[in-house]
Amino acid sequence: MSAYATRPALRHRVGSRWETTTWAEYGETIDRVAAALGGLGLEPGDRVGLLSSNRREWHFADVGTICGGAVTVPVYMTSSAAQVAYILDHSEARFCFVEGHEQLDKVLESRHALPHLERVIMFEADGCDLSDPFLIGWGDLCSLGEERLAKEPALLDDRVGSIRPADLATIVYTSETTGPPKGAMITHANLIATLDHQGLRRA
Repeated sequence: MSAYATRPALRHRVGSRWETTTWAEYGETIDRVAAALGGLGLEPGDRVGLLSSNRREWHFADVGTICGGAVTVPVYMTSSAAQVAYILDHSEARFCFVEGHEQLDKVLESRHALPHLERVIMFEADGCDLSDPFLIGWGDLCSLGEERLAKEPALLDDRVGSIRPADLATIVYTSETTGPPKGAMITHANLIATLDHQGLRRA
């Protein structure tokens, strides 16, 4: 990774200009996310929902969750509140990342029917009452991870090292064309095989 540390990993628009995230910055943010989620009690194998449009925080949350040994559950942001509730409940998601108020409202509408859901992390939390322990803002999550890593710099080594090829990485739910959505269970071995097939994995 050091050979690519200063190279662009992502670009995103801020107003009228593009800003670049380097691979080093990408890796640091992923580490913060994984450390913070673990600090909040997330365990390997736990499910984490992702309810957002395509944005850089989505990628940080996805990879950070997986590096912590947990399992991501992406949800289409066009899903109705009932569809969101079904997938989060069926997967037994403990945490869920949401983009902003619109997606948060879908989760809150069915909060009573989601007994496993303990935390919602908001990418955009402006105007939200974050005194509710059910909610945490993206900035606060990253700060928590940074503080934890400062105290335990080797924190993630054991957790990443304990991940096995057969462990689940993500569950991708199908559309509802022939009934309720079905979760396709994707392992770490599946992801590595895809990278190898495309010639994208580097030593």
